[in-house]
Amino acid sequence: MKKLTIIVTFLVTLLLVTPFVFASSGAPTMIEGASIRTSGEQGLRFYANLENEAVTSQGFYLVYGETSVVNLQTAISNAVEDNVMLNGKKVFKVEVENREPNGDFSVVLTGIPEVGYLDKITAIAYGVVDNAEIFVSAGTTRSIGEVAYNMIKANDYNQVALDILESIDINHRALVSTHWETYEESSAIFETDPLILKTQFINDWNAKFGTTLTDLIGTAFHTSAIVGKTDQAAQGSMTNLTGMRIYAFFKDELYSLKWGWLLDYIIKYGSGIIHPARQAVALKGDGTNNNQILYDASHFNYSLVNFFNMSNQTGGYEPINFTLPGSKARYQDVVNFNNTIPKMLSIYNLSKIGDSVALPQDLSKDGYTFNQSFTEGTNVHTISYILTGQGKVLEPNFTIVNYNISYLDGAEEVLPNDLYNINQSLTLPTYEKPDHIFEGWFDNPSFTGSPVTSISMGTTGNKVFYAKTSLLDDPVITSLISQLPTHIMNDYVLPNAEGVTWQLKAGQDTTLYNVETGKLLRFPGESTLLTVVLNKGSISQDVVLRFGIADPTKTQYYYNADANSVAQTGGTFTTQQNKSGFGGYTIIVGTKQYFIGYRSHISLSGTTANEIMTISQLRPYGLGGANNYNLGLLTGGIPATNSRGYGVLYENTGNVPVQFDLRETYGRADSGYAGYGKFILKPEGNGQYKVSALLPNHTGGLMVTLNQGELLWAPHTWEVAGTYLYQPGATKGVLLVNSIIKIETFKMDFTD
Repeated sequence: MKKLTIIVTFLVTLLLVTPFVFASSGAPTMIEGASIRTSGEQGLRFYANLENEAVTSQGFYLVYGETSVVNLQTAISNAVEDNVMLNGKKVFKVEVENREPNGDFSVVLTGIPEVGYLDKITAIAYGVVDNAEIFVSAGTTRSIGEVAYNMIKANDYNQVALDILESIDINHRALVSTHWETYEESSAIFETDPLILKTQFINDWNAKFGTTLTDLIGTAFHTSAIVGKTDQAAQGSMTNLTGMRIYAFFKDELYSLKWGWLLDYIIKYGSGIIHPARQAVALKGDGTNNNQILYDASHFNYSLVNFFNMSNQTGGYEPINFTLPGSKARYQDVVNFNNTIPKMLSIYNLSKIGDSVALPQDLSKDGYTFNQSFTEGTNVHTISYILTGQGKVLEPNFTIVNYNISYLDGAEEVLPNDLYNINQSLTLPTYEKPDHIFEGWFDNPSFTGSPVTSISMGTTGNKVFYAKTSLLDDPVITSLISQLPTHIMNDYVLPNAEGVTWQLKAGQDTTLYNVETGKLLRFPGESTLLTVVLNKGSISQDVVLRFGIADPTKTQYYYNADANSVAQTGGTFTTQQNKSGFGGYTIIVGTKQYFIGYRSHISLSGTTANEIMTISQLRPYGLGGANNYNLGLLTGGIPATNSRGYGVLYENTGNVPVQFDLRETYGRADSGYAGYGKFILKPEGNGQYKVSALLPNHTGGLMVTLNQGELLWAPHTWEVAGTYLYQPGATKGVLLVNSIIKIETFKMDFTD
């Protein structure tokens, strides 16, 4: 059996039963850790310290396995024929003749066989004072394998430690997951994953040169690697790589031992394209290679980058291509080169050849389901696998998933479902619908985004596509829809044509509008949408009608009373409904829309030309006092006192002119003035009116003639907090002299 070095000298001193004291004052202390002696006869060394001058001798008790000082004390007390037994094996006592001046002393275990590299040994130091043994409080437990592993992980490289790890690795294996979706028997100790190796390489490179690389990118790494070059020839003529960082790295005492295998690896796989291997030979030697052109190690540098990244970065050169799956065999060969860089592991949890290891049961792969089984040659493994030490490759078994594609028009499936999988690309079918244009398939029923024309390879998941269609341009339908108003606030019969019918769409409010008669059934409020269906032959088209007094093309100004001026806020529908109500008339000035209050429209009609209207006719809802700021027509039509706001809209609805004293109308009539802010609106046709000049103010009576169709606006206190329809100088008002406005009515009476 191979030994570390020379023959075993494994502790021969006999044990003598002597009195002992546990961890007393002046007792020895164990020095943390253990090491491998690499000079002379190699072995596992334990350290302790003892500075008690009364000590006459010192040494160690050496125990196979883990134990405590208390257990050792008990075992010594129970010794049989001077044999102390712990963990089923004999305990050895070694006396150390001398201590160092600082009190240190040590023991070296030599000749440990390979099979014992992972056997734990506990060393417990003692000293003798007055024929009594005094002990450390706790011993140190290590194996030679653990010490070797810790040294290498700490970059404390030496060949003895590497030989120990390599010897352990011979009898152990790991089942590793690869980047090419297999599980393979590989080294139990040494790393083979290029991405993990890359991290360690970057750390070592930065430590060596004080750089701050965080990744290995072709151009950046090559630039860093050639710093310090001494060959000043053109790149295509260089024959010497000395001076470069890449050369210094592989010549470093530590890193040459740690990473030197990479040079041999590149030589093997770079020989086919010449330059990477030729440059690796130079880096392994004195920086030259039989006077051959070496460029500036560019091919090697990029090959190194590609190895760590599984890539093919070229930088304009021809390095080794390490992309997968073509480089699978190259990566499988790493295990035969790297015997210096260990994995992160617990040295005592390694699996031996012949051990059964559990197989993963929860693998995932896009577009596939895992069958909970692996194929290795003709063998199938499910729950576990027995390590053979032969580099077996296990292929996980997956079943491809077929995904469903549904095609909908609204909620209706209109085409047979399709199936696809992750390895397929698919062009979506076209869709034909009578009297419609197909505008494409969308992945959402709102048709947001762009239409989908195909499913590309690599896609997964069930898909639902929605057909977006539009009606063909039917001139009859187009004409009918163009005739619809922007909003409906009165009875309105829908336009018709031969073969055309209208109906209320299922689920719509039936209390608002009678589609057949065109009757508005109730006050529509500010704005209410109703969907009706236009039918013509095989065509059925949804049409959205807007009902309400608010014109969607205008800005609404509702009555908002004194505290909140309509001019500033526009008011709200609810505010006006609660405060003054609606009088069935709306005044439109440009892009602004105003509404008069409940009963604020008063109709005047005479039987003879220029008939004089009485004050009762002019103030049908109450006379009010002469000094009132008479809003006149709040909800319920009760005249208000000391209120500001709306005016009253008088209209001559008869067939002859009428006359009246301007003082007797609603509106402001105090301060000795009769025509305070009042003016006439003259009809222009089509519901339009021209604003006349302000009627004169005076202290006496003023008879005014209102011709048929004309209107009189009688505001209150210049409407300072009302509609601001009129204001002298137009600083706030909108009804300027000679401006054209529009007055429309809306239905308020639903008694029939």
